[in-house]
Amino acid sequence: PNPLKPSIRIFAIEDAVIRDRNLETLFKGMLIQNIQCLKLPRNALGNKGIQTLFHSFTDRVRHIKKLDISSNNIIGEEGGKIIADSKSFLQLFSIDLRMNKLGHEGFRLLIQSKNYPALTDLKLDKNKVEDSGAQQLVQICNMNSLKVLKLRSNEIEPKGVQYLANSYAVRNLVTLDLSS
Repeated sequence: PNPLKPSIRIFAIEDAVIRDRNLETLFKGMLIQNIQCLKLPRNALGNKGIQTLFHSFTDRVRHIKKLDISSNNIIGEEGGKIIADSKSFLQLFSIDLRMNKLGHEGFRLLIQSKNYPALTDLKLDKNKVEDSGAQQLVQICNMNSLKVLKLRSNEIEPKGVQYLANSYAVRNLVTLDLSS
């Protein structure tokens, strides 16, 4: 056994094309047993890879606190549902979903989820979220511990900003980033 494995806390694979069998090999091994931060940006995981990550390794990823799956072509309602329905990442406090294509339907499912009770930091820059997504956030957000919400470069117009500004749902936020 490798004596370094228990000390690894951050594991990153960036700018690679990860196939399902590679994910399976990675998560079946002992390497990730103690990591707290998993960085998998720009790996072309798509909805199929996200399905594998969020629903196949529940016992292996429960301890992960930070997850970066930005730029992985996670698309629409299907992608949002895969993430929202997962009970694998119960200790997750930060998820980076920047530069995917969740849209307002995927966003709606994500913010309705009760499966992320510890989530404080949600990054959704460049996800094609529109005013209707902002309105849904105001009406149905179940993420009461959320402190940081980044929605940079989405399609939220002044009307959507108004929804957010007057919302009780975002009362605990410390950072709301709607920059373009």
